[in-house]
Amino acid sequence: MKTLNDQLHKILSEKVSSADYSRWLSSLRIKEIDERSITLIVPTNVIKEMIEDDLFQELIDSIRSIMDRDLQVRIVAEKDIHDIPKELNPFKNNDIGIIDNSSLNTKYTFEEFVVGKSNELAYAASFSLTKTPGDQYNPLFIYGSSGLGKTHLLNAIGNQIKQNDPKKKIYYLSTERFLNEYVMAIQEKKILEFRNKYRAMDVLLIDDIHFLNKKEGTQEEIFHTFNALYENNSQIVLTSDRLPNEIPSLEQRLVTRFQSGLVVDIQPPDFETRLAILRKKIESDNIQIGDDCLIYIANNIKNNVRLLISAIINILAHSSLLKRNIDINLVREVVTGIVKPTHDSVFYSKKIMPADIIKTVSEYYKIPESQITGKKRTASLVIPRQISAYLMKKFTQLSLKEIAEHLGKKDHSTIIHAVKKIEELAARNDSRIKEDIESIISLLNID
Repeated sequence: MKTLNDQLHKILSEKVSSADYSRWLSSLRIKEIDERSITLIVPTNVIKEMIEDDLFQELIDSIRSIMDRDLQVRIVAEKDIHDIPKELNPFKNNDIGIIDNSSLNTKYTFEEFVVGKSNELAYAASFSLTKTPGDQYNPLFIYGSSGLGKTHLLNAIGNQIKQNDPKKKIYYLSTERFLNEYVMAIQEKKILEFRNKYRAMDVLLIDDIHFLNKKEGTQEEIFHTFNALYENNSQIVLTSDRLPNEIPSLEQRLVTRFQSGLVVDIQPPDFETRLAILRKKIESDNIQIGDDCLIYIANNIKNNVRLLISAIINILAHSSLLKRNIDINLVREVVTGIVKPTHDSVFYSKKIMPADIIKTVSEYYKIPESQITGKKRTASLVIPRQISAYLMKKFTQLSLKEIAEHLGKKDHSTIIHAVKKIEELAARNDSRIKEDIESIISLLNID
């Protein structure tokens, strides 16, 4: 067993970043192994959940390369999350998430999902289909990077439909689990039972469908399962880290079917949404962490909602184990262990609106706002308009098309030209433009 453990750790350390290996995988060890399955043990539930959520595919691939076959993988924790002192426990007793026979995690609901500009369409589509599952947005395909809330929405859909109609047959699973069950069904000659199980569902929710790449047998099974469910008017929801046509080696017939309903994306959350997620977490779990600490976390962990929650858990663990108060110094240490900090601010940055920029530029150059957004092409208006476009691009979340609309332009290519022109002028050491921009930024009170 020791040799297998050593081999597994050697491969894992090469597959993932040194930070991920050190933090989540270094303590993992093989507990039991037989012809069909492998059980791995880790110290805590937090580590177990992080591996299952973010590093499971790397673990599966590593085991496959050692054993030269697919095994059903199970991870168990030596210590439950409840071992953390009650006053520091990041989860309330009634918020652990009860797993029923639908495999849904009940703590993932629409009420607990924080909606922002980056995910509002995915949220709206997910909630809407729960009213009449199978009738609209079928299939619903949600894509986006890891840790942005796809799994949360998938479970929320199932939980809401079950609440609306407890008789519905609902099942949630990962693609890897589907693959493992399929392999086991073939080995045990129970393929008919396997097919009947999934094709009898009213709602099938499959996570991380991009793991289907290069798995021809599983793709064939998914194809026929999809057709059977669709013809039966059953709701299908899939998640992926990329668009269907960007999944390597995915059969074209599956690409076509996955794109036949509604395809929506989830983008990384903006600062306000990240801060709202953190505040909701500490409020719902009755955790005492200062606003300066939350702002520091939100400023530095930008592209992964799961890492935001992980930061809170790590902060609580550090506080408990090291007997330290939760302050900005402790938070800085923890965040540095998760990401490379890029922003040291512990103050809420003012959100700059397009109207603020137009008003400030107008006052600085002493010209009416209507002329900045108007159609006159007077030479004296060119620089103020271009600077307005440059500042909107730099300090807002607006698209080029939206910036063009705010400045009364029909074509966003004008905005591209304006931004490029100002960047070139500002790069010159003797440029008056650079001074103007710095003065306007100062007037806007931008950090």
